[in-house]
Amino acid sequence: MQGVLADFTSGKIGEGEARKRLMKTLEDFGYTPEGGFPDAEKVGSAAPGTIEDLSSFGRINLVVDTNAGMAASVARLAEETAETLDAFPAWRLVRYMTPQEPRDWNVRWAAAGDAVNWQGALRDDFVARKDSPIWRALGDGAGGFTDTLHNPYPPFAFNSGMGWEDVDREEAESLGLDVHAVTPELPKLSVDADEAAAARRAFGAEFIA
Repeated sequence: MQGVLADFTSGKIGEGEARKRLMKTLEDFGYTPEGGFPDAEKVGSAAPGTIEDLSSFGRINLVVDTNAGMAASVARLAEETAETLDAFPAWRLVRYMTPQEPRDWNVRWAAAGDAVNWQGALRDDFVARKDSPIWRALGDGAGGFTDTLHNPYPPFAFNSGMGWEDVDREEAESLGLDVHAVTPELPKLSVDADEAAAARRAFGAEFIA
């Protein structure tokens, strides 16, 4: 499973092929929603077709979409230079998709901001410097949230529908954000370096050992 996700996030295979391979891997290991894996007690039974069913379209789609979102953010971070940081020193957290049960990101933003004393972040807008620790706090679930992915970049949480939008220097300054000392020390890129951790986050720690 880790190998499939590694091939997908590195661009070797597309989303459709990744879904097919993930399904085939589950079949090869004898997984069934009713019985889990043979001789394994960690994965219990699930109603077929539900999100708890590891072989369901919804669950496979969630895994692929989550990893696609993480890979896109990693690529975006890798493209940042001193010039782009000077022109666009901040990000805005934006909603690009509305899930069936939207989370309250006002509460999450407030909790993350409090956790880092609002260092490089605004209280009244989802805008923060690109080197602000608030992004790490969001991904780590500051405030006690347990559905996060522990990444300092979107999607931050499973099926969140949230992403980044560049904020240019003029707008950031007009909002009252101090962007004169933004450094190129951006969040560490973790997907390529730690595919096993990405797989655990995508499938659950009880699934990927």
